[in-house]
Amino acid sequence: MEKKGLIQVYTGDGKGKSTAAIGQAARAAGHGFKVGFVYFFKDPEAFGYGEYKSLKKLGVKTFLFAKKHPHFYKELNPDDVCRECSTGLEFVKALFQDPSWVVLTGRGATRKIIEKADLVSEVREVKHPYSQGIKSREGIEY
Repeated sequence: MEKKGLIQVYTGDGKGKSTAAIGQAARAAGHGFKVGFVYFFKDPEAFGYGEYKSLKKLGVKTFLFAKKHPHFYKELNPDDVCRECSTGLEFVKALFQDPSWVVLTGRGATRKIIEKADLVSEVREVKHPYSQGIKSREGIEY
């Protein structure tokens, strides 16, 4: 078995980054790997994200930071959100001292992250139901 940790990145503006990472997490957990998910700007308890429930059932550790996004919660203090994100990033840096953590997702991966990664996939939106006025669907988007 390969001992070196490899960094995988799923980035871009399209839907499917978290889905790809969750598939990877399910596969890894099925083989007994240590798996963890760090969330930013998602509140699984409030919105019932299906992947959160599935990951918990698989024994995946979940870590939540800056649950509310300032775009949707205008009353948030931007300094508080920045502090929460900084705390989360420091946590992620500490995780990467252990090479068994492997996947990052999110829009706009920086050049530095891309250079450091071993695998980078860009998910590009071609067409999405949102543009047709279709709202988020339980079991599909969350």
